[in-house]
Amino acid sequence: MRARPTAGTCAATAVRGGAAGARAAAFFGLGAAFFGSLGATSLAGQVRLQELVVTMDASADWHQGNFSAVTVPRLDSAENVASGAGQAQVRGQVSLFSDERRRLVVSFNGSLQQYATGGFKYRSYAPRRHSGDLTVAYGRRMGAGSLGLSAGAATLGVQDRPPLPLYLPPSYERYFGSATYARAVGGIDARAGVSAESADYAAVLPQLDLLDRSALRAWVGALPWVGGRSTVEVRGQYSYLSYTRQGGSGAPNDPFRTDHMLRASATWCWRAPRHPSCWDSPELSADADGGLQSVLWVDGLVNRSNSRRVEYDLLRLGAWASTLLGSNVLSVEGQLAAKRYRQPFMHALVPGEEADNSSYVAATLQRALGGGLSGSVRVRWTRAETSIGDAYFRRLGLSASFNYRPPL
Repeated sequence: MRARPTAGTCAATAVRGGAAGARAAAFFGLGAAFFGSLGATSLAGQVRLQELVVTMDASADWHQGNFSAVTVPRLDSAENVASGAGQAQVRGQVSLFSDERRRLVVSFNGSLQQYATGGFKYRSYAPRRHSGDLTVAYGRRMGAGSLGLSAGAATLGVQDRPPLPLYLPPSYERYFGSATYARAVGGIDARAGVSAESADYAAVLPQLDLLDRSALRAWVGALPWVGGRSTVEVRGQYSYLSYTRQGGSGAPNDPFRTDHMLRASATWCWRAPRHPSCWDSPELSADADGGLQSVLWVDGLVNRSNSRRVEYDLLRLGAWASTLLGSNVLSVEGQLAAKRYRQPFMHALVPGEEADNSSYVAATLQRALGGGLSGSVRVRWTRAETSIGDAYFRRLGLSASFNYRPPL
């Protein structure tokens, strides 16, 4: 077991986390000032708010689990915990300019979520989670194809983070960018892209700083079949991940941890008029004629590393379907996942919805209430497990939300 962090270590880590949050706040503040100034320039007539959604959400969850976190076990962990949460979220999209050949769009998303908990051994936690992201995307036609560039930043903060089995991801600050080119090749729609990412986990527990990473990814995708109401997409991706807080000193004979990840996936869409291709995830919608929409996917991942401890293979199978049910839209989705590490007794995981080896099933009932207002009710069951002593994580949740889209 790792040594317990000292007060000085925790204080230093908290200062670093505060500095990371300050940098993220400064980024979003500069972005807001930039967009505000646009309104006073001659370009103001080109700036247009394309989308704005305000969401209010309330949820109740029941958490179960009989294993500790991947970091330091907490003495007040419990096997059965209940939680309730309220959330406010604002997201939108601003078009800075758009014509037949090029466009520049800014997307933003911010949320605040407050929890109340019960069932822990020593006290009731009251976590508060706040998140935000800002993305700038530029696209233009280039010959027979199109080029897309994007860059952005995201931040997540959690105060009074509880122990398991109520899993909340640790606070982080993330920066990312990507370039994508799409065109028809031999009559088949194809895409290729590269992306880079840097993530800094400003954690109170020093062990969570081990999650800090940088990543480079390259991927290709194609739509080999587009006919009628059916579409098939295939995709392959290579990722190089560097964890500079894990492993050695970084010297050639004492390297940091680096991973090489290969991923392949195939997706089949049926009767999705709002999504003529499988490039984007389906929304909670239904055909105008009330017909069924469905999506099936298979996703395989192989991770190899200079640390044999984290070498694994992962396979996921999933499905999504949506249809009209009277005046409502009913959507059902689920996923089965199987993850196997190459080394015995290394079947560890981070529990909860962030776990890549979790299986789940969910159902959502959505209804338009008029005047840009819609409401939905969602039920979700999640389970993740290891092969060590039958350890598992399980969550059952019920949530209700209202979405308001003002006329633009």
